[in-house]
Amino acid sequence: MRNEPENRSRLPSCRPAAPSAHAADLTRPGTLYAVWSDGRFSGAVSADGTIGVFYYDFRFNTPDPATLPTTAFLVHSHDGGRSWVEDRLSAPFDLQTAPVTPAGLFIGDYQGLAARGRDFIVVFAITNGGKLDNRTDIVAVGANALTP
Repeated sequence: MRNEPENRSRLPSCRPAAPSAHAADLTRPGTLYAVWSDGRFSGAVSADGTIGVFYYDFRFNTPDPATLPTTAFLVHSHDGGRSWVEDRLSAPFDLQTAPVTPAGLFIGDYQGLAARGRDFIVVFAITNGGKLDNRTDIVAVGANALTP
């Protein structure tokens, strides 16, 4: 699929138009059930009940088949998923420079989201400019998810 430019517009998007509809079942208080077919996100609930969801997004993608700009985001909800605030965690990085496996581009499965009090700690992988001897970096970000 990656070598066929006409398919680039069909790349999946994780844009959180309605994260509760896409990522979480919030019908049981205190529990977050999350499902996504390829594991591009992580979820957690903070001490004050704030729901956080980390994901990768292709919104800055271009028609250029030589690059695949990808960005890390955290969305958080302070009202049980009725509304969401979005925070960008990384500048766009070129996923096209990630290692290639039989399953496709792979930056690793090193991602996680954990609550720390009212805030979140996010750990995720990004590509680092195509360094062939070490193509990815692991990033840890503290995200302040205060009530808007």
